[in-house]
Amino acid sequence: MKSCSAVTILSLIFCISFRLNINAQQTKQKKEQKNEAEIRKKVEGRNFTIIMQMVLPLGMESRELYGNYGLRIYPDTIESQLPYFGTAYTAGYGNEEGSLVFKTSEFEYKTVPGKKQGWTITILPKNAGDTRQMILTISSIGYANLQVTCLNRQAISFNGYLQ
Repeated sequence: MKSCSAVTILSLIFCISFRLNINAQQTKQKKEQKNEAEIRKKVEGRNFTIIMQMVLPLGMESRELYGNYGLRIYPDTIESQLPYFGTAYTAGYGNEEGSLVFKTSEFEYKTVPGKKQGWTITILPKNAGDTRQMILTISSIGYANLQVTCLNRQAISFNGYLQ
């Protein structure tokens, strides 16, 4: 009799824990879907900020970034506050900055749905100094990778997240 009640209690505990696990998974899926919908709205509305956490210069070790480094996309403006590490092929003169800091309203912007429910955004700024092309890849959960191609410097990449 004791073994029968012990088996019943263990079965009941197992069923309850299994049900709690299913509820936790459903809650997590709902939260992820809500987050993905918010990210989709920001990307499609061209109104978001990418906070950069890591810089990956060509031929150099990656570095963590601390501070307010990022890329801000508005419907009619792009604002870049990014550092640059790497090789410059020509020396700048005048008051040119060595970083990728600019704000421009003249640019081409093309969004393509990426693999695995993300987006690939190509930005061609017109009057952004040395910067010629920016390819921004955003995952459906908000992780971002930015590849910047310059005219007179080596390309550079950044990793971050959509805010």
